[in-house]
Amino acid sequence: MRFFIVDGLIKAFGNGNQVLNGLDLIQGTRGIKSEQEVDILRCANEVTKKVIATVYDQLYEGISEDETSSLVLLGLTSAGLKNPWALVLFGLFKFLSFFFFFFFFLFFFFI
Repeated sequence: MRFFIVDGLIKAFGNGNQVLNGLDLIQGTRGIKSEQEVDILRCANEVTKKVIATVYDQLYEGISEDETSSLVLLGLTSAGLKNPWALVLFGLFKFLSFFFFFFFFLFFFFI
């Protein structure tokens, strides 16, 4: 995390409280998964791949991103996934603009 963010938190909430950068702690625990967690991730991945294949077969020229997103969400919820989300982008420009925003966000907040 960038220094100015931690410094701002210390100034805002310090008052005798200790403010630490927990990035190392968080990264260490995020990489450790129990066998049950790995099984859940594998199951969600398989369901998602099947839903994407099913939705792909339903695509037609002129379908909107919103319509496609609705099909994906319907498939995921029908399969039993809770609180699913879908990022549906058509076209090279939208794809590139998403990744520009994503990498800008990573650079600004985490480097």
